[in-house]
Amino acid sequence: MGALESCTWKSIFIQLANRTSKWAITGLATGFLLYRQNDPASMWAITGALANGATSKLLKQCINQQRPIAAANHARLDPGMPSSHAQSLAYLSTYATIEIAGWSGVNPVLSLALRAIVLSTAAYLAHLRISMGFHTSAQVAVGSVIGSSSAVIWNWIWRAIVEQHAVNLPWMSKAGWMALFVAGSLALARESK
Repeated sequence: MGALESCTWKSIFIQLANRTSKWAITGLATGFLLYRQNDPASMWAITGALANGATSKLLKQCINQQRPIAAANHARLDPGMPSSHAQSLAYLSTYATIEIAGWSGVNPVLSLALRAIVLSTAAYLAHLRISMGFHTSAQVAVGSVIGSSSAVIWNWIWRAIVEQHAVNLPWMSKAGWMALFVAGSLALARESK
Protein backbone atom coordinates (compact mmCIF):
# COMPACT_ATOMS: atom_id res chain seq x y z
CA MET A 1 0.00 0.00 0.00
CA GLY A 2 1.50 3.34 -1.06
CA ALA A 3 1.54 6.59 0.87
CA LEU A 4 -1.41 7.97 -1.10
CA GLU A 5 -3.51 4.88 -0.57
CA SER A 6 -3.01 4.98 3.21
CA CYS A 7 -3.97 8.67 3.35
CA THR A 8 -7.75 8.44 3.74
CA TRP A 9 -10.17 10.99 5.13
CA LYS A 10 -10.62 8.74 8.14
CA SER A 11 -6.89 8.58 8.86
CA ILE A 12 -6.57 12.34 8.37
CA PHE A 13 -9.46 12.95 10.79
CA ILE A 14 -8.01 10.58 13.38
CA GLN A 15 -4.56 12.18 13.20
CA LEU A 16 -6.06 15.68 13.38
CA ALA A 17 -8.29 14.77 16.33
CA ASN A 18 -5.35 13.20 18.14
CA ARG A 19 -2.96 16.11 17.50
CA THR A 20 -5.42 18.85 18.40
CA SER A 21 -7.36 17.27 21.27
CA LYS A 22 -5.17 18.80 24.00
CA TRP A 23 -5.48 22.29 22.54
CA ALA A 24 -9.18 21.90 21.72
CA ILE A 25 -9.95 20.83 25.30
CA THR A 26 -7.81 23.67 26.70
CA GLY A 27 -9.61 26.11 24.41
CA LEU A 28 -13.01 24.84 25.47
CA ALA A 29 -12.06 25.09 29.15
CA THR A 30 -10.74 28.62 28.63
CA GLY A 31 -13.88 29.66 26.76
CA PHE A 32 -16.05 28.12 29.45
CA LEU A 33 -14.10 29.91 32.17
CA LEU A 34 -14.37 33.25 30.35
CA TYR A 35 -18.11 32.71 29.79
CA ARG A 36 -18.72 31.73 33.43
CA GLN A 37 -16.07 34.01 34.94
CA ASN A 38 -18.23 35.14 37.86
CA ASP A 39 -19.23 31.60 38.80
CA PRO A 40 -17.15 30.14 41.65
CA ALA A 41 -18.38 26.60 40.86
CA SER A 42 -16.96 26.81 37.33
CA MET A 43 -13.70 28.24 38.57
CA TRP A 44 -13.48 25.44 41.15
CA ALA A 45 -14.01 22.83 38.42
CA ILE A 46 -11.27 24.31 36.23
CA THR A 47 -8.91 24.52 39.21
CA GLY A 48 -9.56 20.83 39.75
CA ALA A 49 -8.63 20.19 36.13
CA LEU A 50 -5.30 21.93 36.70
CA ALA A 51 -4.69 19.93 39.89
CA ASN A 52 -5.59 16.75 38.01
CA GLY A 53 -3.11 17.64 35.25
CA ALA A 54 -0.36 18.34 37.78
CA THR A 55 -1.10 15.01 39.48
CA SER A 56 -0.73 13.24 36.14
CA LYS A 57 2.66 14.85 35.48
CA LEU A 58 3.85 13.93 38.99
CA LEU A 59 2.67 10.32 38.65
CA LYS A 60 4.41 10.01 35.26
CA GLN A 61 7.70 10.98 36.86
CA CYS A 62 7.21 8.69 39.89
CA ILE A 63 6.06 5.61 37.97
CA ASN A 64 8.38 6.27 35.00
CA GLN A 65 6.87 3.56 32.77
CA GLN A 66 7.91 3.72 29.13
CA ARG A 67 5.49 4.38 26.34
CA PRO A 68 5.02 1.78 23.60
CA ILE A 69 7.85 1.56 21.06
CA ALA A 70 5.66 3.24 18.41
CA ALA A 71 5.58 6.43 20.49
CA ALA A 72 9.33 6.87 19.97
CA ASN A 73 8.62 7.25 16.26
CA HIS A 74 6.58 10.34 17.13
CA ALA A 75 9.32 11.80 19.38
CA ARG A 76 7.37 10.91 22.54
CA LEU A 77 10.08 10.06 25.03
CA ASP A 78 8.48 11.10 28.32
CA PRO A 79 6.96 8.39 30.55
CA GLY A 80 3.57 7.03 29.55
CA MET A 81 1.91 5.95 32.82
CA PRO A 82 -0.69 7.32 33.33
CA SER A 83 -1.89 8.82 30.06
CA SER A 84 -2.23 12.57 30.68
CA HIS A 85 -4.70 12.90 27.82
CA ALA A 86 -6.90 10.12 29.19
CA GLN A 87 -6.68 11.48 32.73
CA SER A 88 -7.62 15.02 31.66
CA LEU A 89 -10.41 13.82 29.37
CA ALA A 90 -11.80 11.59 32.11
CA TYR A 91 -11.70 14.41 34.68
CA LEU A 92 -13.43 16.92 32.42
CA SER A 93 -16.03 14.52 31.04
CA THR A 94 -16.87 13.05 34.44
CA TYR A 95 -17.15 16.50 36.05
CA ALA A 96 -19.32 17.72 33.17
CA THR A 97 -21.50 14.62 33.41
CA ILE A 98 -22.05 15.15 37.15
CA GLU A 99 -23.01 18.77 36.52
CA ILE A 100 -25.32 17.96 33.60
CA ALA A 101 -27.07 15.35 35.75
CA GLY A 102 -27.77 18.06 38.32
CA TRP A 103 -29.36 20.53 35.89
CA SER A 104 -32.90 21.25 36.98
CA GLY A 105 -35.66 21.77 34.48
CA VAL A 106 -33.88 19.87 31.70
CA ASN A 107 -35.66 17.08 29.92
CA PRO A 108 -34.26 13.80 31.36
CA VAL A 109 -33.83 12.32 27.87
CA LEU A 110 -31.84 15.38 26.76
CA SER A 111 -29.74 15.21 29.93
CA LEU A 112 -28.99 11.54 29.34
CA ALA A 113 -28.15 12.17 25.67
CA LEU A 114 -25.76 15.02 26.56
CA ARG A 115 -24.01 12.89 29.17
CA ALA A 116 -23.69 10.02 26.70
CA ILE A 117 -22.20 12.34 24.06
CA VAL A 118 -19.69 13.82 26.52
CA LEU A 119 -18.55 10.44 27.84
CA SER A 120 -18.40 8.73 24.45
CA THR A 121 -16.39 11.60 22.95
CA ALA A 122 -13.91 11.42 25.82
CA ALA A 123 -13.66 7.63 25.48
CA TYR A 124 -13.05 7.92 21.74
CA LEU A 125 -10.32 10.54 22.16
CA ALA A 126 -8.67 8.46 24.90
CA HIS A 127 -8.81 5.38 22.68
CA LEU A 128 -6.99 7.31 19.95
CA ARG A 129 -3.96 7.43 22.25
CA ILE A 130 -3.82 3.62 22.06
CA SER A 131 -4.61 3.27 18.36
CA MET A 132 -1.97 5.88 17.45
CA GLY A 133 0.63 3.99 19.52
CA PHE A 134 1.24 6.71 22.13
CA HIS A 135 0.03 4.61 25.09
CA THR A 136 -0.79 1.09 26.13
CA SER A 137 -4.32 0.11 27.14
CA ALA A 138 -3.20 -0.02 30.78
CA GLN A 139 -1.77 3.52 30.64
CA VAL A 140 -5.04 4.88 29.24
CA ALA A 141 -7.16 2.84 31.68
CA VAL A 142 -5.17 4.05 34.70
CA GLY A 143 -5.33 7.65 33.49
CA SER A 144 -9.08 7.33 32.98
CA VAL A 145 -9.70 5.87 36.43
CA ILE A 146 -7.57 8.52 38.16
CA GLY A 147 -9.20 11.35 36.17
CA SER A 148 -12.75 10.16 36.83
CA SER A 149 -12.03 9.55 40.51
CA SER A 150 -10.47 13.00 40.82
CA ALA A 151 -13.58 14.58 39.28
CA VAL A 152 -15.92 12.78 41.67
CA ILE A 153 -13.80 13.71 44.71
CA TRP A 154 -13.26 17.33 43.57
CA ASN A 155 -16.99 17.75 42.95
CA TRP A 156 -17.80 16.24 46.35
CA ILE A 157 -15.34 18.61 48.08
CA TRP A 158 -17.06 21.53 46.34
CA ARG A 159 -20.55 20.48 47.40
CA ALA A 160 -19.68 19.32 50.92
CA ILE A 161 -17.17 21.97 52.00
CA VAL A 162 -16.27 24.82 49.65
CA GLU A 163 -19.59 25.86 48.07
CA GLN A 164 -21.06 27.24 51.29
CA HIS A 165 -17.99 29.43 51.84
CA ALA A 166 -17.20 30.35 48.23
CA VAL A 167 -18.70 33.82 48.35
CA ASN A 168 -16.57 34.82 51.34
CA LEU A 169 -13.22 33.60 50.03
CA PRO A 170 -11.05 36.50 48.81
CA TRP A 171 -9.02 34.23 46.51
CA MET A 172 -12.19 33.59 44.51
CA SER A 173 -11.69 36.86 42.61
CA LYS A 174 -11.90 36.73 38.84
CA ALA A 175 -8.39 38.07 38.36
CA GLY A 176 -6.93 35.53 40.79
CA TRP A 177 -8.65 32.63 39.08
CA MET A 178 -7.61 33.79 35.63
CA ALA A 179 -4.00 34.19 36.76
CA LEU A 180 -4.05 30.72 38.33
CA PHE A 181 -5.58 29.22 35.21
CA VAL A 182 -3.12 30.85 32.82
CA ALA A 183 -0.08 30.01 34.99
CA GLY A 184 -1.24 26.43 35.52
CA SER A 185 -2.03 25.90 31.84
CA LEU A 186 1.34 27.26 30.76
CA ALA A 187 3.18 25.11 33.30
CA LEU A 188 1.35 21.96 32.21
CA ALA A 189 1.81 22.73 28.51
CA ARG A 190 5.53 23.29 29.06
CA GLU A 191 5.83 19.96 30.87
CA SER A 192 4.09 18.04 28.08
CA LYS A 193 6.55 19.00 25.34
